[in-house]
Amino acid sequence: MSLEKDTMKRCRIIYNQDCTNLFSIIKEPIKPGHIVSMIDEIAEGGADLILINPNAQKTNYRSKVWENFWECNYQDMPHSFRQMKHLAEQGYDYLKLTLDRCREKAVASGISIRMNDMHGALEPEPIL
Repeated sequence: MSLEKDTMKRCRIIYNQDCTNLFSIIKEPIKPGHIVSMIDEIAEGGADLILINPNAQKTNYRSKVWENFWECNYQDMPHSFRQMKHLAEQGYDYLKLTLDRCREKAVASGISIRMNDMHGALEPEPIL
């Protein structure tokens, strides 16, 4: 049996972290400690596998191949996008932080990518 199948067979609780949730609920400027706390809370809740979702048409981290949320032309940038930008401007990579913390907590981790995401597809300037 492959490692991936073996891991999935052992997982009873799989948690998929949405791409905007953490950035929306943290009111003060986001810091790496918020991400550590998020992963710790999910792991302590019993998750065997944590999947990190980094996208919904755009990414919540700086990418060389995809446009990110905060580089769009919004008249009033949503709070969650400002948080993503703040984290990136401080030199932090959201995906690296989440996956590293999962390893430290000895919890299986992965990335879940939204395919054909339709968030705001009918809006002239989609806001998630």
